[in-house]
Amino acid sequence: MRALFAERARAAGCTVHEDGDGAAGIEADYGIAETGSLVFIPARGRARASWLDLEVLAVELREDRIVPDLEGLFALLGSDMPSAVAIVTGPSRTADIEQTLVVGVHGPREVCVRLRSTTQPPGAQV
Repeated sequence: MRALFAERARAAGCTVHEDGDGAAGIEADYGIAETGSLVFIPARGRARASWLDLEVLAVELREDRIVPDLEGLFALLGSDMPSAVAIVTGPSRTADIEQTLVVGVHGPREVCVRLRSTTQPPGAQV
């Protein structure tokens, strides 16, 4: 699933780094392989919008936290569904009525994902 996630995240406009490469940032709660999306669940000590207020969103994602699809995420969360879930698929994009595309207006202009193997400690460089 790691390879599929990386492929789809790149297709969505993310920069994807393998173990040890790239800056570690905030940790994503989950990744969705089917779409290359990152999932953030608010928790104590992390504001709901902490992943939106950045020009460049640097994210670390453990490979054991990648689920196949949205249905897999909901099955994993089960009845313990949080009050809010943010799913980020690449940089923020919007267009006006004249179809002029603008990147980074409602969220990060750039998303960098650092995939980390399950055995590698957080923030470790190889």
